[in-house]
Amino acid sequence: PVVLEFYSDDCPRCREAARRLYDVEVAHAGDVDWVMVDTQNEANRPLWEKLGVDEIPHFSFLD
Repeated sequence: PVVLEFYSDDCPRCREAARRLYDVEVAHAGDVDWVMVDTQNEANRPLWEKLGVDEIPHFSFLD
């Protein structure tokens, strides 16, 4: 399984979510791939548009 975490460095809610979920990410290391997707990087735009990301933080779970 893969978790896509859409974020921006200047987003306070994103920083809070990352802080709160860090232990979950560590606990499932090796079982779940956690991919951080920076919405400020234009190269990522096709992905977040395809998945309908309209606010951040946003999490997509892929199996």
